[in-house]
Amino acid sequence: MIRKAYKPDGTPDLRRWLVECDACTATHTLHDTTDWVIPGNELMPDFCPFCVGIIAAHHISTALRCPGCDGDDLDFSETVPAVICMTCRSFTYGDDQPGFTGGWFITPPPF
Repeated sequence: MIRKAYKPDGTPDLRRWLVECDACTATHTLHDTTDWVIPGNELMPDFCPFCVGIIAAHHISTALRCPGCDGDDLDFSETVPAVICMTCRSFTYGDDQPGFTGGWFITPPPF
């Protein structure tokens, strides 16, 4: 959500506009939100960088399967671009395989 502020004459005071994450309580000034997801439609939610990472990891983990055990209990490293299978402990680095998934299986959509 974007919290708007106005000057006494009724014009927008863009320096005081705040963006609030719709998934947590994070707020930030609008002029410095390069890592935030702020859609052009006011009816769509705004997300801070941390929540974007959580949502992205959830969506990716529902599509990937481990090539070692076919498991879906995956963990995404916060320090390096890597995916780790929590069942058999196999992993892949994002920079050594094309397309990040490398040998990891992508589950086809259910349609």
